[in-house]
Amino acid sequence: MNVIVFEVKVLFYSYKPPIAYQVKTSNIMPQPSSLIGALYRSYVECHGLDYSKETYNWFLNQIAFAGFAIIPRDGGNTVTIKDFPVLIKHWRIERDEELKSDAMLRHYVVSDGRIVGVVGVETEDVKTFIDPVSAIEYLGNSETLVSV
Repeated sequence: MNVIVFEVKVLFYSYKPPIAYQVKTSNIMPQPSSLIGALYRSYVECHGLDYSKETYNWFLNQIAFAGFAIIPRDGGNTVTIKDFPVLIKHWRIERDEELKSDAMLRHYVVSDGRIVGVVGVETEDVKTFIDPVSAIEYLGNSETLVSV
């Protein structure tokens, strides 16, 4: 097995428990499933594959584990984590062409720590996963843009 360790750089983020709707409070860290989903999307795109059941099953069989940790920067011993709500308002056109507005409260998290991701892969050809890890664009939702 090979292990890929990387830092995820993000201004603020919002990660929900899998069974929650958008208005719930965010988790402190991204879930492993968010990492696996983002890595799969990136893997398919980097290698020009399709999103078939076979590709997905093969991919999942290569992943031994995945997860995140938040660690202090510069050798410190504390991490500050703060959540804050944002009222998101958008407009939509209904079938009768009437313009309606909606609003929802979404919670975001910001931290002064380093978000470190870890992926264990079963393949000896770990290089096939390096570019996809580096190409991850967002985690969990489309508003949480990241760089790796």
